Amino acid sequence: MLLPVAIILASIIFGGFFYASQVSKQKSIENQQLTDQQAKWQKGVYLDTCLSDAENSYNAKLANDKTMDNNKDIPAWSPEGVALANQYQNDRDACFKQYPQQ
Repeated sequence: MLLPVAIILASIIFGGFFYASQVSKQKSIENQQLTDQQAKWQKGVYLDTCLSDAENSYNAKLANDKTMDNNKDIPAWSPEGVALANQYQNDRDACFKQYPQQ
């Protein structure tokens, strides 16, 4: 009678430890996934901010150049227009390199 009780008791104890370790492992996996999602979201926010800064910089330079040229629009094909467009594209490329998305 003592042996069956010992076997059942040992099974319950070992089963409890096994269950607790699996629960702990699952929580660890969930926390890691949450951290990964937060990091991905944060990169997206940084990318959006960087792109917005690049666009604001482009618009400010365009407005400044327009003011210096007696409020005339700068043609896109002019050397100044091409230089501004190239700088804007370089700034955008730098954003995507600094904050790559997967």
